[in-house]
Amino acid sequence: MSQKAKADSGRAPRFDVVVPIYNSFHVARLCLSALERTSPPEDVRVTCVLDACDDHTVFAVKQWCAARPNSRAIEMKHNVGFVGACNSAMQLATGEFVVLVNSDACATQNWPALFAACFASDDRIAIASPLSNFCPHNSVPMQPGTTLTQMAATVAAREPVYPDITTCEGFFFAIRRKALDELGFFDGLFGRGYCEESDLSLRANYFGWRTVLVDNAYIFHFGRESFGMSLRQAQYEKNKRALFDRWGKRYEIDFKAMQAADAMSGIRRSLVGETKLQAVKWVE
Repeated sequence: MSQKAKADSGRAPRFDVVVPIYNSFHVARLCLSALERTSPPEDVRVTCVLDACDDHTVFAVKQWCAARPNSRAIEMKHNVGFVGACNSAMQLATGEFVVLVNSDACATQNWPALFAACFASDDRIAIASPLSNFCPHNSVPMQPGTTLTQMAATVAAREPVYPDITTCEGFFFAIRRKALDELGFFDGLFGRGYCEESDLSLRANYFGWRTVLVDNAYIFHFGRESFGMSLRQAQYEKNKRALFDRWGKRYEIDFKAMQAADAMSGIRRSLVGETKLQAVKWVE
């Protein structure tokens, strides 16, 4: 029996990783390579969703999946965007945790263990996201001369606190299967993408779950590779209005509480240092 067959015939992996891909394979291949290096196939199943991709991307992704144990590719005949691609794949997921990974994100060593430890720390944790170089509220810059491996190792050496955050970040969005079954998938109201992860995070908080930062995990994010800039801005503004129509007051209260707790300042100081911190221009 082949290695792939052995991996596919055993127990379900703890993590179902979903990678929606819409062309731009020059970026997606970095994401897939990083997952291959950091994701033990016995613990992690990777599902690539080919969202009406060009022939080159389809061929390359299928080739990658065929060569890697516990991986698969599913094709969408029509472009459905991030929301539709993720929802389609989440219906197939059977793992204890589902992790949605943007095709422009690069996982780092030992991420499954770090996320598993976070979820194990409290049964009320529904959704978790990591620190990154590029994300709206949880960004910590990589210093010149520091490699991603070094940065991830430095972050992993911290004693985690798992602070509560208002919304988790969609570029690397891990959700407990039990919570997903209770809360449901992304709302189709958000179309091709943007703000759908905030909506699901706020839904989780509303029903008594926690959404937290895995403050000892660091994932690289290229950022803004999934949409063209003009499309991105229009889509974001439309979805932001829909989000605030639904959750505006609750979001404001939760976000002010998160700002008051200010966990990120301490995290940034510990990783960057006070002097360098003054010169940093944050994503938000």
